[in-house]
This record gives sequence, C-alpha cells and structure tokens, in this order.
Amino acid sequence: ALARGLHMSAMLSLLGTVGFLSWMLPFGAAAPALHRWLARLWWVSGLIALLAGAAWLVLESTAIAGADTLSDAMDALPVVALHTRYGNTMLVRLGLVGVATVLAIPPNRWARYVAVGLTAVALGLQGVIGHAGATEGVVGDGLVLSEPLHLLAAGVWLGALLPLFFGLRVLSPEHAA
Repeated sequence: ALARGLHMSAMLSLLGTVGFLSWMLPFGAAAPALHRWLARLWWVSGLIALLAGAAWLVLESTAIAGADTLSDAMDALPVVALHTRYGNTMLVRLGLVGVATVLAIPPNRWARYVAVGLTAVALGLQGVIGHAGATEGVVGDGLVLSEPLHLLAAGVWLGALLPLFFGLRVLSPEHAA
C-alpha cells in the first residue's frame, strides 16, 4: 500500500507540475529560477513515480504468486508483468511516465504538452488496474470510466498546489496574478 500510495502521489505531482508549467506559467515568463525549480520538481516527481511504481509491481507480483523467497519473487515478476492485465498495464504506465520524465531535460513548450498527455494517460490507466477494474458489468465499466476523471482532476488541482505555492512566493504580484 505504501509503494502504491507513493506512486500515485508522485503521479499526481507530476501531472500537476507539468500542467502548471504548461497552463499557468508561460514558457519564458518572469522568474527563470522558478522555471528551473519546477522542471526539477517535474523530474523528481517522475523519478519517484517510476521507482515506487516498479516497487509496487515487484511487491504485487510477489503477492499474486504467493512467493515466499526472493528467488520465487524474481521468478514471478516476468510472469505477472507479461501475462496479467495488471502487469501489462503497469509496464505501459511506467513506460509513459518514463518518457514524460525524460522530457523534463531540457524542458521546452512542446515537451510540456506531450508530458501532460503522457502523464494523463498513465494516470488514467489506474481505473483498469484498481478496484474499479475488478468490478464486472455496467457498474464496473462506469467505475473504470469515472476513476480516471477523478484522478485527472486531482492531479491537475492537488498536484499543482506545490508549484502554485512556490510561484506565489517567487513571482512579483503582477506575474503571480
């Protein structure tokens, strides 16, 4: 649960930070130091999302296989990753987050928009592998569709609070408005 929570938190931070840079803080606007700091936050959020997501995949693979030893866990990892919906989805998700993270170096206008899209898709995949994806029928389909919307809203809103806080502290009142 800790790895999953850290992964999700970092994903929300990644989406909020890149969204803030894309929509709220125009490229080349005042305070280049703020741009650099937020680009670092983008990179760190992505790196944490990757590491925590990989840990979650390993731990979940161990639990799915009922592995008791490290050797059993390592044997279970490729089976779960390549032959389950959870594993396939996590590999795609980690790939999308990896590309979105690499785009932070060096950040530019097109990289921001691509990173927002990649992160939004990666975050939206949570509905497929979470509790919503395990629910069958019309109710499950509705949950799979609504969970990504909630997560995207949380990422854009909650994930942008830290960039907003630092932006308000660094920018002049005119630029902050």
